[in-house]
Amino acid sequence: MSAASPALASAPHRPRARHTLELILFKAFAELRAESSRTYAGYLWWVLEPLFTLAVYALVFGAFLQRGGPDYVPFLAVGIVVFRWFSVSVGRAADSIWQHRGLIERVHVPKLVFPSAAVLADAAKVAFLFAVLAVFLAAWGHAPNAAWLALPGLFAAMFLFVLGLAFVFAALVPFVPDLQLLLANAFRLLAFASGIFFSISEVPPEYRFLVAWNPLAVLIDAFRAVLLHAEPPAPQPLLWIAALSLACLLAGAALMRRFDRVYPKLGR
Repeated sequence: MSAASPALASAPHRPRARHTLELILFKAFAELRAESSRTYAGYLWWVLEPLFTLAVYALVFGAFLQRGGPDYVPFLAVGIVVFRWFSVSVGRAADSIWQHRGLIERVHVPKLVFPSAAVLADAAKVAFLFAVLAVFLAAWGHAPNAAWLALPGLFAAMFLFVLGLAFVFAALVPFVPDLQLLLANAFRLLAFASGIFFSISEVPPEYRFLVAWNPLAVLIDAFRAVLLHAEPPAPQPLLWIAALSLACLLAGAALMRRFDRVYPKLGR
């Protein structure tokens, strides 16, 4: 990020929004390059890790517990991929401002650059992961069809949801660093409460509202409807998720703007 200093120096000569967007793109690209050179497998870990998880869950729930049916493996695969996008992106972005406290003590950077760049970089990796998932599903018998035209809208809803939560948690973690540990444990709970292993329709009616009001469970169910059942997702749940996401986005941005000059003092 220090390499962005020339761009920072020329900030007064450019519109602030354009300069901020350039910083986000530069930071996202830098993170992608750094991650690709950090390990021998590079981006392949975004495929290998869900694949290992899928193998374990398919063995335990599909083979040992005899859940689901012949389509249980692709059912699990969609849930795992969507959940990984959510948990990894929100977890990384939540720590993004606090992780760069050394930088923000030396130079002023709009704080929303850090969670935005983290989410954008992960979205690029998720695009690669979804391409692999599409090939896997096609090999399993779920070939692309007209319902897949709804995928760009689903990706947009998921991206907005992740970004909204990323903004809120990134704004708060510098004040309460232990929140990062709470998030890690919350993700473990969400893994069992978001429909990775089951469909919302399988939940008993008296408890279904607990899952139906979980945005992540709704999004996983929508992706499965499109990818596995060739059905367009119900628009109403996606609209309220978009409204919630936008509210989180605005709240997180307002918090980061309010405490913009406070964050550099927290690392001292």
